[in-house]
Amino acid sequence: MSLKVEDIKGGYFLLRDMKGHYFKEDELLKKMQDEESHFYLNAKSDDVEVTGYDFTGIFGESRFVYPENIYAEIKSRDNYRIKFYPHQIDLSNKVTLEELASTLVEYSKIIDKKIAVSYSGGLDSSLLAWVFKDRNPLLITVGFEDSEDINVSKERAKMLGLDHVVHKIENKELKEALKYVANFCFSTMELALSAGFYIAGKAAKENGADVLVVGQLADEIFGGYRKYQGLYANELENALNVDIKRAIIGMRRDSKAIFSAGIEPMYPYAFKTFYRKATALDTKYKVQKLGLRNIGKILGLPSEIIGAKKKAFQYGSRIEKEIKALLRYGL
Repeated sequence: MSLKVEDIKGGYFLLRDMKGHYFKEDELLKKMQDEESHFYLNAKSDDVEVTGYDFTGIFGESRFVYPENIYAEIKSRDNYRIKFYPHQIDLSNKVTLEELASTLVEYSKIIDKKIAVSYSGGLDSSLLAWVFKDRNPLLITVGFEDSEDINVSKERAKMLGLDHVVHKIENKELKEALKYVANFCFSTMELALSAGFYIAGKAAKENGADVLVVGQLADEIFGGYRKYQGLYANELENALNVDIKRAIIGMRRDSKAIFSAGIEPMYPYAFKTFYRKATALDTKYKVQKLGLRNIGKILGLPSEIIGAKKKAFQYGSRIEKEIKALLRYGL
């Protein structure tokens, strides 16, 4: 869904569609649910252009993150209005890890719904589970029988002392999930991620949760991939920026999958305040997730989890392997 932005007043924009019709709250939310694509924003004034996608789908709490380093907030009034402002971080005052830790904790307090965490047992999801621990989050792990994610998550959920649901996937369920996500996925990896999040969303919904917290964007912000090792600082920043843009598009895809399961996705690492500060962090913290591991230390995450390594979700759950088998022999 593409909307034209007009009536610029003090940095605010009223949203109307290409036929000139203004959208009100109930109409816009319904259109978001009905449309194949989630909300897309393109706003332009004399000095700045804003382009991006909403990742929460709940206007009034929407937080946008743009590759162009422009941020926008949605205000629910008579019509939807968007106030945009440029990314402004004073690089002479380096962001501290303590600031980032505090920002995650503050973010956890603003969600007043029943929370589930898509939990693979890795650092990214463990830190989020730990940050939300005072809210009694439900940890949801999905995977095939004896997959790494299931085995690892059982042990680490006990370390965290949080309620944990293990959902073992069967081929029939995977085939059903693929029907929902196949229309907006273009590779086996995309199918695996979106199908996995769809199944996790369904399991969370069935267990009474309203929100599924997901750890996407941590790898791209904190340099979690092996390919980043050995790069010079400027090369690393360029590589991270390219991958962040790609990951943001992926989050739009995964949001569709989670919404299809009937539950709202939330991405704390894409929360605008955290994202702005994290991307301004000293480059030395952006390799092998050093920054994220140090945030875990600051917040008291068990050291066994901080130092551990684990396969990515699509591999650790064995979902991608099973999808390849299904594709090879026919769905």
